[in-house]
Amino acid sequence: MLGAIAVFVLLELATQPLQSRYSYEFSRFSIGERDLRIRKGWMFRSSVTVPFNRVQHVDTKQGPLLRRFGLMAVEVHTAVGSHEIEALDADEAERVVEAITARVLTAKEDL
Repeated sequence: MLGAIAVFVLLELATQPLQSRYSYEFSRFSIGERDLRIRKGWMFRSSVTVPFNRVQHVDTKQGPLLRRFGLMAVEVHTAVGSHEIEALDADEAERVVEAITARVLTAKEDL
């Protein structure tokens, strides 16, 4: 049993650079006029569209690993749940938060 676990861990470590590359290549987001679109995944893909008038607040997250590489995650909260844009450069994450916040304020004023 221990041997099987060791083999699994070694295979996971050996393929991690490939997994990270493909995960990064297939993760995208776009900030439109009325909504935010997030697409993730290279094997199991998911896509979500968040209308700005449904956004409650926007957070940034930065754990020790992300901090080590100067990266941040942006988390967009709605009444139903939260959606995350992962591993952005810290400056870009701040710009994304500002852009989303501005669009949310505009969308809320239009109601």
